[in-house]
This record gives sequence, structure tokens and C-alpha cells, in this order.
Amino acid sequence: MCDQVDSVKRDVTEKFFGYFRLLDACARSGCPVCGLVEDDGRRYLGALLYEQVNDPDTRRRIRSAWGFCNWHTWMLLEVPNAASGAAILVRGLLGLHRDAHAPRS
Repeated sequence: MCDQVDSVKRDVTEKFFGYFRLLDACARSGCPVCGLVEDDGRRYLGALLYEQVNDPDTRRRIRSAWGFCNWHTWMLLEVPNAASGAAILVRGLLGLHRDAHAPRS
């Protein structure tokens, strides 16, 4: 009996967050999985721009990847209070692009 209770608790715990997030996403319009991916992407970008944008190693890694894809770059506009952080990243990327295409003497 205790094994069954533990098993039920474990099942509920293991699927608690993902399961209920998916249920909530099903109540919205559009694909629930795409909605969750978009929510997570926006949340990650928000955390990046708030907590790590001034970290030189983080900015170096983003520059070495040549920034974000088109979708995530446009998603920056949807992240609340992200203008300053996005400007810091874009400035570095524009400098990288300028240096890569500068005439060589």
C-alpha cells in the first residue's frame, strides 16, 4: 500500500509543473507546445538581459555565436524592460559586424 502511495506522489510530482503548464497552454489559442516554447524563450531572454548582460564572458559567447536567430531577436522586443540590455548586446554585435566587413589595407 505504501509503495502505491509513494508511486502516486512521485507521478504527480514528476509531471506537476510540465503537466499543469501544458493544461494551461491548452486553454489558450494556438499550439500549446509552441506557446510554452515561446513563453520559456521570452523568460530566458528576460533573465539573460536582466542578470547577465553585463557579464563580459556572456557577451563574448553571444558575439561568437553571431547573436540570436531572427525569431529570438524579434522576441527581444516582447521582453519587458529589455531595451537597455538588448542595446548592449546589439552594440557588441554591430561592432563585430563592422570589424568583420571593414576594408583591409
